Amino acid sequence: MAGESATLSTGFIPDSLLLPQLEAGPEAAISGQEAPILQIDSEFQHLIPPLTSSELDELRESLSTQGCRDKLLVWKDHNILLDGHHRYTICHELGLDFEIREIELPSRDDVKIWIIKNQRGRRNLTPSQLSMLAVKLEAIYSEKAKENMGTRTDLGQDLGQGEGGRSAEKAAEDMGVSHQTVSFAKNVATKGIPELVRRVESADITVSAASKIASLPSETQEKIMEKIETQIEAGSNPKVAAIMREIVPSDQETPKDADELLETFRKKQEDNLKLLQGIETSQRPENLVEMLAVAERITAKLKEIETKSLGPDQIPADSCIIKADLFKTFLMSLVPASNDLRLEFEAGGVHAVATDMIGYLAAEAFLPKESFEKYFDLGKIGLPNTKRLIQMISSISSDRLPGKKNLRLYIESNDGGDYSGIDEDPDWRIMHSQDCLGVLRGLSGRGNFRYRLLKPELIMDREMPDISLPCELQVDGKKLMIALEHAKALDQIGKFLLSGGSFDIVSLNNEVRGTQHVDCIVQKGEFADPHFDLNRLMRIRRTIEKSMEVTLGLGIGMPMTMELKVGETAFRYYIKETQPVALR
Repeated sequence: MAGESATLSTGFIPDSLLLPQLEAGPEAAISGQEAPILQIDSEFQHLIPPLTSSELDELRESLSTQGCRDKLLVWKDHNILLDGHHRYTICHELGLDFEIREIELPSRDDVKIWIIKNQRGRRNLTPSQLSMLAVKLEAIYSEKAKENMGTRTDLGQDLGQGEGGRSAEKAAEDMGVSHQTVSFAKNVATKGIPELVRRVESADITVSAASKIASLPSETQEKIMEKIETQIEAGSNPKVAAIMREIVPSDQETPKDADELLETFRKKQEDNLKLLQGIETSQRPENLVEMLAVAERITAKLKEIETKSLGPDQIPADSCIIKADLFKTFLMSLVPASNDLRLEFEAGGVHAVATDMIGYLAAEAFLPKESFEKYFDLGKIGLPNTKRLIQMISSISSDRLPGKKNLRLYIESNDGGDYSGIDEDPDWRIMHSQDCLGVLRGLSGRGNFRYRLLKPELIMDREMPDISLPCELQVDGKKLMIALEHAKALDQIGKFLLSGGSFDIVSLNNEVRGTQHVDCIVQKGEFADPHFDLNRLMRIRRTIEKSMEVTLGLGIGMPMTMELKVGETAFRYYIKETQPVALR
């Protein structure tokens, strides 16, 4: 049965018998009077990077002293070893017992996908090694897509019609690396000489450096690799850049990465725009005609690059483009109030309101359309588990690549299809397809994500409390956060005391009393002393400390309102008063 484990006794097999059989090919099997007969498929075995000599020594030492604690995984009904080739060899050498567990998989392609994805969580592979695995995974996905043309299946395994063009981005997402890094790896795999590929797979050279080497003629690659091999054998890290400068002639320099060239172009264009800021009129307007023609050609070329980069099936007209960090800040400002959000894309921008279940904290945010590089009204959407979405955005915008880290957002409407393979989030709570509005797609040169949306009406309808408070003052966000941190170190509850034009946060701890002064500008009112849970305020610290100007509304025995801006984004918070224990 699938998942069944069995303890198998192993007899000693000499190296002279064991190792040649391991290399014999797909139909080879280890035999012996008492040894289990597990087949070794060379294609499966060589899908993943081999262990280094030091890793093999550590594994041998661990097995000899502690035994084989992890089960060897076998393809059910085929008796082919999937995971544990090195352990299998060492166990036979040392005469150790081991257990197996059978894995049920429908085809060889599914086996290869399982083997590659299984390595991501089992070994401490570098991003370069994972990217090389992603190239292999992409090839398998592409082949499956061709076989499944016209078929709608589980997107987590099979790629049906329309998914073939997404093989690369899915492979990158599954291996947890950026799309750009996979592009480097593909260049190495297709153009690099075998020695170069081997050194990337063994983590001796980064895939970005190897991609530059792979762009050179084979003869030049061989000269570079000879130098690199010499340095590695001497026990030092190879100085790839220095070796390339020594060997590569000036007329054969590695071409710059496309994103680096575009970033250089962008900076020059911004500098040119600054030159135009002080010009209102020209005595020779006829010269502007030529400049406008150049600008039109530049625009046309950029659109051509965009079209070729995304592919025709990835350029929806109804999409938004925004800086990833800005959109993350917008979402993170709301999460402290509620992890489930409802966003409304309006004519002027995006509006959202969130409150916690007990009414202690409410948050409102508005992101104007001017904050977007490109804005489109996506309507009302529900975001379940917004923290998960923030993690997804971070995963595709954390690479240190040149240029602004823009994010393209659009919605794939719910067509009644199966979305079970899109988001592996264990906290996902949309159990029925009719509850799903569709899929929010996020695309970047650094990667992509697919996030299932909840129908907005299924998220609790919330309204921001509308109150007017008698006192109002302005403070600097960073100075306010410093005072809050010091006060929280003394007590959980702090008194926000406005008196005589002075604003202080007072600790009520009986053993350690302290007062944190905050410079302020009082706009109205004279006295207020409400009490607030400092832990709740610390939940919105990131938004507070990014604001140059925070407006606080206070009143005696009343809640607090907080209004602030980060860039063009406006935020408003409502915090309910919390009475200290002594006053309850």
